[in-house]
Amino acid sequence: MKTITLIIPVLMFLINTGICKSQEIAPKNRDAVYAGESITLENDQIKMIFYKRQSGQQKDQVSGWSWAELYGPDEQGNLSKYVGILDHFGEVDIEGHVHPLRMDAADYKLEKDENGTKLIFDLAMQIPEEACMVWDNYVAVKGKATFYLPKDKPLIQYNVKVKPDFTVYYRSVRGPWLRVGAFDFGAEKDDAIFCGMEWLIDKEWSSSIDFLSPELALRITPHPRKITAPVMAVSYDGLAVGLSWDPLLGSVDELNRIYNPQPVFASPNFIDKRNEHILGLMFPSGGMGMDENSLKASPALRMPRKGIEFNAQISVVKGKSLDAVVNWVQQNGLPDPGKQRFGKAEVLEKMAEAYASHFWEEGKGWKYHKKHSIGLFHGTAWYLSLAVNGEIREKPTYFVPDFINYYLKTGKNKQLKSSLKKKVKWCYSQGYYQKRISKSKKIKGFPTMFDWYTDKELRQYGDEILAWQAEDGNFLFDPHKRHYTDHGPKADAYRPLGHTGESVLDFNMTSSILLLTIGECLQDDKYIQAAKKALDISMPLERPEGGDWWETPLHAPNFYTAGWAAMAYSLGHQFFEEEKYKTRSAHFLKSMLPFTYLWQTKAFPMVYHTNPVFGGTGWRYMAWTDRCVHWEAISLIDLSIQMGIDWSKIDKDIDWNKYQKGAIFTGMRLLADHTNQKWCVHSEDVNDEFKAGKMDMYVADTFDPVAYTYGGLGVKIPPDALANCIIHFLKK
Repeated sequence: MKTITLIIPVLMFLINTGICKSQEIAPKNRDAVYAGESITLENDQIKMIFYKRQSGQQKDQVSGWSWAELYGPDEQGNLSKYVGILDHFGEVDIEGHVHPLRMDAADYKLEKDENGTKLIFDLAMQIPEEACMVWDNYVAVKGKATFYLPKDKPLIQYNVKVKPDFTVYYRSVRGPWLRVGAFDFGAEKDDAIFCGMEWLIDKEWSSSIDFLSPELALRITPHPRKITAPVMAVSYDGLAVGLSWDPLLGSVDELNRIYNPQPVFASPNFIDKRNEHILGLMFPSGGMGMDENSLKASPALRMPRKGIEFNAQISVVKGKSLDAVVNWVQQNGLPDPGKQRFGKAEVLEKMAEAYASHFWEEGKGWKYHKKHSIGLFHGTAWYLSLAVNGEIREKPTYFVPDFINYYLKTGKNKQLKSSLKKKVKWCYSQGYYQKRISKSKKIKGFPTMFDWYTDKELRQYGDEILAWQAEDGNFLFDPHKRHYTDHGPKADAYRPLGHTGESVLDFNMTSSILLLTIGECLQDDKYIQAAKKALDISMPLERPEGGDWWETPLHAPNFYTAGWAAMAYSLGHQFFEEEKYKTRSAHFLKSMLPFTYLWQTKAFPMVYHTNPVFGGTGWRYMAWTDRCVHWEAISLIDLSIQMGIDWSKIDKDIDWNKYQKGAIFTGMRLLADHTNQKWCVHSEDVNDEFKAGKMDMYVADTFDPVAYTYGGLGVKIPPDALANCIIHFLKK
């Protein structure tokens, strides 16, 4: 084995710059012949060892520096814990050759600045091992790979450019290709996240039929606009390795209309049938240049003369996959919410006009009369049925949205205010109302719906919730009674969405919120202690599950549950003053990030839209990895406002005020308006009712990030929760 002798002053200089040759570590890679030379980039948090490959026998073969292996800190902080292999610096699969060819480097250059260290490799395509007369063994594609190690961050920046010397056609070009666990812990993992697509735990496979039907399940290379954030990760034994990338890289393939690099995710690596995980990037992209969930273009595409480029970051952080996602957010920041569609006064005026006209039903009120739940938020009967464990209240409630009272105080349109005053007066004359105030100050505010129920009704409802609770504190799934929906029996023909008696985080969290709130209203500790029992039994759970139980698989990773859990544990902290609850609350706030669009293209305004669930409706109807539902995010923010729960005080690692503002701007984009031609073009529901203005200001139920269309206006979701958010966050 070749060794490199360095005198001590030179050695110390190299260590201080992030380069170390002083300690030889044998490579794990069994798919390469090691030439005995290595060089290491490392700081206090991450280490990448670059290895030289044994030269081949082909006389023109360019060989040498070829792959790298990645290490993170062990329990003592030493960079000795192996996490995976960077299989190559780049790889091209071009016409004229029977298999993909690696990009290797004969040598490297070292550059240093005050912030870190850079390794630069001039790359050349392999000469194939088979007898080949193509271009007389001329190296058709060359390039450059750059690895930059900041001195104080747990990441390595990766850039590779490949460029043809003349016209060639490519089936694929691969950039970073991380084989996590290869030749060591293999396919073992604690969890894995592919933002917008997957949140796996334990032995679960990616692209499995756990939460999607077979025809919807494959997600190795989904359309890039289905990815909510350009980051993916796998964790094992206390470390998470992440791969993130620039989704808007300037040197994309405009010739072939390919605008975004393609992430590749397989856990375990069923692509190559290997005992490991794959985090990778490639061109072309699914839906742009090749079919979704393929790995090659067919037919091959002309490689742009300017070449193909990848910008990525490879990170290793302590914790699990969510910690890698959070690290990416902290390194890059949350995106700018952009320009809001309406001014505050304008949008509230439009909403008031809708409430004074087509939202109102004479003798019935603002369409809250059918099966109105006591609920945790307000809106249409469709999503009010999502109260604790699906219990639906049959009692009519003549509810007045907070927004209406706000407009009556601040609105300028006297005629509109007069119309609304009459409607409000009628509502208050129909039923019970009192303003709820916390006596012990354990709750900073109550959900507005609590103002419309008597103490007797609250006690009756609280006792019903207690009756549902199992002895250990869990609230269990009951698909044939209180959790019955039409989707359940239909799904049973294929496979059940869930089984009787299963526990799920969402039921425990929504139940806890209601029990704590009812207990505070009635000053009755039995409800409060029952809530604590549910909070405690759920402490080990880390993946949010269950919030869209009425139509999707019970244990599918779920955005709504993340929000409910964040609020439930925040209330738990307020009541019991135990720090563990605040920690859990912060965790579940962060759990919303993999479901949230944190990037967008120039032509497609996607930022801050939210995927509801990494699963499908009734197995076969719709893959929610393909579409967004945003009223859930708005309802969570609205309820937090009503109850005085400040996300920015729960978790200071993320700018949650910016997140909420972004979600509100996105909510405005979802408001229907038949007078806006641009909105009509992107609406899936341009029918006679829409054209007559009878759907104006309803919130679209869905957004398709690939087709750029809004749909689901037939659900008729009113905008009062969004109005409350606008009033609260847009002060000026």
